[in-house]
Amino acid sequence: MGLTDIILAADDAILNKFQSVTDTAAKYGYTKYDLAVMCQKTAGVSIFGSFSYGVCEYVLTSDYANASIAALFSFLGITIYYESKEYRNKEEQELRQITLEILAVPEQDRRRLFAGVVGTVMLGYALNYALGGVSYSEKELQVMGASERNILGALYDGLYSIGAYSLASAKYFAGTTMVPPKTKKLHQRLYEKVKSLVSAPVLEGKKVSSSSF
Repeated sequence: MGLTDIILAADDAILNKFQSVTDTAAKYGYTKYDLAVMCQKTAGVSIFGSFSYGVCEYVLTSDYANASIAALFSFLGITIYYESKEYRNKEEQELRQITLEILAVPEQDRRRLFAGVVGTVMLGYALNYALGGVSYSEKELQVMGASERNILGALYDGLYSIGAYSLASAKYFAGTTMVPPKTKKLHQRLYEKVKSLVSAPVLEGKKVSSSSF
């Protein structure tokens, strides 16, 4: 078995795990695209936050060139966030195909495994910062202390890790087989339940006439 076969086998094994989550979510009224959208938006917010912390770190250390670069890359998070709309268009198309009894073949994006690997690498960097495993030169410590650098580094890499994992998850969910929801979404049912309880008519007690005494 070659390296490509190993990678594809790992990708398919991970996809099967996400398929189990998709099947379970359908019982609560959610489609695979609901899950993909949630993950995609999480990725956008996390990556935007990651580069925002990068801007803070570079500004505090007077490295304005890298601060400008980090600020530009922060817009990548915004782009990823709004790309979640594409999943809604695909959802309508796929549900329409199912209604017409047309076999809907989900798109397979093999880059999702790479995004997961990036998330794992960045998580390693974040843990290294958090555990104080990064050494700094005397010049670097004159600008900012080691503890402050470790906190910013852990936040930067930690958020980027969450973003990469979430982006990979969005692509994996989108690659699962569509399972039409079997009921209304759970949060919709809870909302309707609470609304019905709040708006339920209050029965007034029967007034007793004084003449009856």
